Amino acid sequence: MFVITLWIAMKSSTHSKAVLELGKRLVANLGLADDLLGQWLAHDISARMDAIENNPELATAAMRDECVKAILGLWEHRHALPEHLKPLQEIEPITKTLAALDVEHGDDYRYFRPILREAALDTADEPMRHWLELAFNLDYSARVLIQHALQSAGTAAALEAKPWVEAALKAGVEAEPDRQTIEFLLDRLYSDDTDHEEKIEMARKKTLRDKILRLESFAELAEAVAAELREKLDTDQGFQNEP
Repeated sequence: MFVITLWIAMKSSTHSKAVLELGKRLVANLGLADDLLGQWLAHDISARMDAIENNPELATAAMRDECVKAILGLWEHRHALPEHLKPLQEIEPITKTLAALDVEHGDDYRYFRPILREAALDTADEPMRHWLELAFNLDYSARVLIQHALQSAGTAAALEAKPWVEAALKAGVEAEPDRQTIEFLLDRLYSDDTDHEEKIEMARKKTLRDKILRLESFAELAEAVAAELREKLDTDQGFQNEP
């Protein structure tokens, strides 16, 4: 019984420390503000943490609980803060774009859903099937290019925002959708399992090789179609120039 009680106490202490670390990040961020709200929030959280850390022998369980509650409450309502006070504001444009384009979720295709693709191919004759499969491959390539553009736009912001998400996860609090945005931008998943990390890295490299092959095919096809369209344009202009 004593061992269980001690384990619970140690776990609670570790969690409280993680929450306090998150609180320090919030205070530092709010302290950059020059408005009354930011300064008041920073002062309130900072005063609560100072009372606990500077005088640990006088800090009661109730004081710790109230401090943790204040920090978690502020984090929970972080999206309601003014734009310049929001944690993770640097990746917010990417998060909104991901939601609008929906390239982060679902399968590897943007417009054609798997069940609809199969239904279309099953009923098509061979010439039509060739062009339908081409359309599906173009759909995949478009998604890859959009993902690459977003990752190129947001990688620096993701690296800056990453410590926020790590602090939130250690504190055991919700960090969505920001965690998914950072995972998408940095092209990795958060995991403490080394074997799992290695499997993820192997899968990532396999996916990259597949994307490269498909994009190279896409580039060749695009050049061929462009040449065909140029030829058509030249032919049309030739007809127009005839007397």
